[in-house]
Amino acid sequence: MLIENIGFAYREKKVFDSLNLFAPEHSITAILGPSGCGKTTLLKIISGQNKPFCGRITPKYDSIGYIFQEPTLLCHFNVRNNVEFVLKSVIKDKEKRKAIVKMMLEKVALIDAAEKYPSQLSGGMAQRVSLARAFAYPSELLLMDEPFKGLDFALKKKIISLFCKLYEEEKRTTIFVTHDIDEAIKLADKIYVINGDNVLYEVELDMPRENRSIASFSEVRKSLYEVLSTLSLDYSPLLK
Repeated sequence: MLIENIGFAYREKKVFDSLNLFAPEHSITAILGPSGCGKTTLLKIISGQNKPFCGRITPKYDSIGYIFQEPTLLCHFNVRNNVEFVLKSVIKDKEKRKAIVKMMLEKVALIDAAEKYPSQLSGGMAQRVSLARAFAYPSELLLMDEPFKGLDFALKKKIISLFCKLYEEEKRTTIFVTHDIDEAIKLADKIYVINGDNVLYEVELDMPRENRSIASFSEVRKSLYEVLSTLSLDYSPLLK
């Protein structure tokens, strides 16, 4: 995906004047930056929620999946229906939809919870439903807005591992917004640090995800902390 000369403003507040990024197809691109720098705004521009904007995004994707920070499940639908709901506009055959839903719930180990409602799910279970829903939908592009934020360490590790497994089965062009440097290193093929229009750092990670450790990218991690700590006090205590 080529993001060229993007300009956008909320009323009188200019967010981007001329932002340029390149996100390789069928790979994961992580975008880091301080709060308010435009990360989520960029996702909304890409998805068509923020209009009008200047510049160009190519190619144009007809189908886009989204994983949010919160699972955003429909409270009056059970787990099975939450996943099936996103398929109704693209797959008319009911039996085919059911087969896809069953397959995805098995992959995220929730087939036994198919009839439960969101209020009956733990946070980890709800986020697994969100993953199943996103990968069930046949999107060309996947946008993720801090989907692992708020999970405790052990649960986050499990959910990220599950995401990696699902992603490797069907690689989609993915844009991933996060504040977490270690998440970006674990998941991304390419990492950007932005602050408005300014691209302050970019790096490509060429090691397969299953072989990665934070230690193997210690220099990248240090560079990311150094750049981010100049932009936000939140990162300064973490700089080693």
